[in-house]
Amino acid sequence: MDIVYRQRQLLALIRDPGLDLAGDRDPYVALVSASTQRVVACATNRSWRARALAKQAPCSVRLLEQRGRFAAELVAYLADARSLSPFPDTLADAFLARFADDADALVAAVTRFEAAVLALKRGDSVATVIDWPGDPRPLLSALIADGDVSDVPPPAMRMHVDGRLAGWFTLTPAPVPE
Repeated sequence: MDIVYRQRQLLALIRDPGLDLAGDRDPYVALVSASTQRVVACATNRSWRARALAKQAPCSVRLLEQRGRFAAELVAYLADARSLSPFPDTLADAFLARFADDADALVAAVTRFEAAVLALKRGDSVATVIDWPGDPRPLLSALIADGDVSDVPPPAMRMHVDGRLAGWFTLTPAPVPE
């Protein structure tokens, strides 16, 4: 028995609930692949990771849920072998980084904001600029209160996030594209 092989295969089974290793060369891995206990372990792993993300990045998780994307994004994230970490702050950082350049400008802005706040809370020196498609104050307030953000209130804003600023951020009107 190759213990390293077995451990890698078992980890892969937990990370990716859709993975089928019923025909694996290791009979134990094949047995686990088809077991009910694996289904429970995968569901438990997803729920604990989702809970950790919701605690670390509540606005991002709520927004992705409102957009109908969170469940699928979580499964894709957990299946990515490079992203799995037992540490909640690292888990959130890697998850949020996936959306920094998202096609949905609001998702990109919210995730970049929460990533910057997490870094500042850890004591990292962060200075970043985030362009928001609308005024972030009512958007973030709505997300914190678990409210709907389907309407983005104008005007577009630019946020400067920096640990040296009082309150960690300032808002200015977004530059007008030429």
